[in-house]
Parts: sequence; C-alpha cells; structure tokens
Amino acid sequence: MHVLILSASRHIGYFAALRLLAKGETVSLFVRSANRFDDDQAIQGHIRAGRARVVVGDGLNEEDVRRAVHSDSFDFILISIGATQIKMTFPHPTITPADICERSTKNVLAALRSSPHETSRATRVIAITSAGMGRQGFAALPLAWKPVYWWLLPKMHADKQNMERALGGAAGRTDWGEEAVVQASPAHEQAWLNAMIVRPAHLTDSESLADKQSGGKEAYRVGEYLRGIWSISRKDVAHFIVEEAIPNFAKYRNRAVDICY
Repeated sequence: MHVLILSASRHIGYFAALRLLAKGETVSLFVRSANRFDDDQAIQGHIRAGRARVVVGDGLNEEDVRRAVHSDSFDFILISIGATQIKMTFPHPTITPADICERSTKNVLAALRSSPHETSRATRVIAITSAGMGRQGFAALPLAWKPVYWWLLPKMHADKQNMERALGGAAGRTDWGEEAVVQASPAHEQAWLNAMIVRPAHLTDSESLADKQSGGKEAYRVGEYLRGIWSISRKDVAHFIVEEAIPNFAKYRNRAVDICY
C-alpha cells in the first residue's frame, strides 16, 4: 500500500506516517522543507529502506500538489493540513492564509482528476477537519466548550467548512460543509470521489491511550455528531486512521465522523 500524506512534517500526519511505516507500508511525505527529516532517525531509517519518500512542496501551490499526486498511483491520500500562522485579532483570531485548507484540498482534487494513472479515481481520500462545526456540530459541544469555540475557531472553521464543501461536491455529499460560503462544484459534476472526513475534538499532545488499552475496551469514541466531546490526542487520531479507517474504509466511505475520548 502507498499513502501520500499532506502535511507529514508534524502532528497527525507525522504520527500516521510513523504507524504506516512501522507496518511496512510505503509513504510519500509531502513537506515544505527538503531537510525536514535530516535529524529524524525514525524517518531516516525508512528512507534508507526505500519505504519513505520525501516530496517537497507547498499545498497552496497547484503545481507542487499536482507533481506529488501524479508521482505515483496512491491507495490513500491523507490531507492533514492546518493553519500555523494564527494572529490574535478582534473579535476572533485570524489565520494566514485564510483559505489554506480549502485551497490545498481543491489542489488535491484537481490533481486527482487530471492524474495520468488509471487508478487515480480509485484513490481514497481521508481529510482531517474539526468537530464542533456548523449548527449541528456546535450544538453537540459541551456547554463549557461553546464560548471557546465561538471565540477562538470561527475563522479556522470557516476554512475547514469550505474544505468539506469541496470534498462533498466531489463525493456527492451535499451536506458536507453545508454552511460554507463557497460553491461545492459545478452543478453538472457527477460524484466520483471516495472520501471520508475525520473531525477531531480539541487536539492534545498527550500519548496514545489506544496503545496502552487492554481488555477490549475502546480508548476513544467515533461517530457522527457525538455528544460530550472534550479532547483527543493527535496520536490517537493517527491510531484511528491507520488501525481502523484505512483497513475498514468501506465502513467509513463518504462519512464524516467525530473522534474524542
């Protein structure tokens, strides 16, 4: 199996890459810097073994994304791109660029549609967005989280809603990103994309609980518009993607699920 991860430099994308590589899978790591993994011995070993391949590019650059997507026939593409430049402004923090997730995702979709590989339309896409978006998502939040989400995340969520709208247009899910401000796709477009969306709760840097769990008890919850969502470790999101979503993709195809403790 060959998986392309955008972005693989840190957080969920990086942790998912480590899990996949440990299983012997092949991973293309889409990152901005060619020397990102120079001092990372965990990745370097897989690069020397030929299982990890570094692809340098910017998700906002259409040609960079096209080159990465067209470089091989991928079984999965994981879109784990998020804003890194956040400015504290009134009344809500802003991100730069404001449409990083939307544009990067549209670049992936455009590249898949124009891929020279015959199997490109069979490539499955897993995208990371966020829980608590839209009316239903916000209503499902615990009361204590609602002021935080209302103040901190509107700009980030607007970008991710537009990202979901783009994916939904290609996957035939008009309810994805239903409160987005962009058009999903041309009205005549037929659904062609096999995709799923993972919507994590508040992300933490704690260790994976799933790796420590025993006795058959689930370490985290997965479902649509879950109630009582508080947090989830980035490592456990990666655990879900690699250990559950990828091997059981038929179960999650064209679904958007929350994940939380």
